[in-house]
Amino acid sequence: MRAGGWTACEAASAEWLSRKMPDSEIREIKAQLKANDVVFYGIHCAGNIIAPDPDADRWQRHIIDTIHAADEMGCQLVLTHAGSLYPNRNTAHPQNWSREGWNRSVNALKRICKDTAGIKIEIPLEDVISECVNSAWSHKRMREDVGDDRIMAGLDITNQIHPGNVFRMTELLNLNFELLGEQISYVHAKDLVWNEMLPGLNWAMNGTGVMDYEVFLTHLSRMKRPRNMLVEFLSTPEEYQQAQRNIRAIAEKVGVKIYGSQAS
Repeated sequence: MRAGGWTACEAASAEWLSRKMPDSEIREIKAQLKANDVVFYGIHCAGNIIAPDPDADRWQRHIIDTIHAADEMGCQLVLTHAGSLYPNRNTAHPQNWSREGWNRSVNALKRICKDTAGIKIEIPLEDVISECVNSAWSHKRMREDVGDDRIMAGLDITNQIHPGNVFRMTELLNLNFELLGEQISYVHAKDLVWNEMLPGLNWAMNGTGVMDYEVFLTHLSRMKRPRNMLVEFLSTPEEYQQAQRNIRAIAEKVGVKIYGSQAS
């Protein structure tokens, strides 16, 4: 990873918790991270905390266990989602945006925070257009309603896109950073294009779609502490290398420093 220019990483919670990791292995991982100058910043729980019972309880307990595991590893955050009222979180339920959907997410997060009280792990929510946390305003309100400062924003600006704002990316970025500020825990880096007559958005190589990376990177550079950026939803190692080159080139253009360097 380090040789390829990647300086930070995360893990998926299902695989991370699939077996009990011995203390010796945890020590070895920490030693290798330090030796190779790579930051293991977080674990991603892609489960569904408001799924129909009993799955909601199972996923809430899973995230609680993940927070304890992340704390043991010295991570900064555990990323999760507001969820869906369908068993599959990726399916948009008509009531996800209702009072019932909102309250189920609030109560689930309150339980998770209560059962991990005293642990300083941040709990950013990844915004998703099909869930109740899908905008800067909903991020802010969710944190207020849960009442715990560990609830943060895992900003994936492309997950907030719909036909009404797809060509207003700069405005959308400015709104998120101005409203959320330091509540943004870390970010995802993607890009997209609208190629069809009717709404149909497709992923694109970073720096080639509607994402305003100049404004995005400039906002990130002004935050009080450096943020980690995850590039995702590409297919091959070569595509990820190209995405990194594109992002680094834009950063250099606007005078933003990205930690580490990429081999030519």
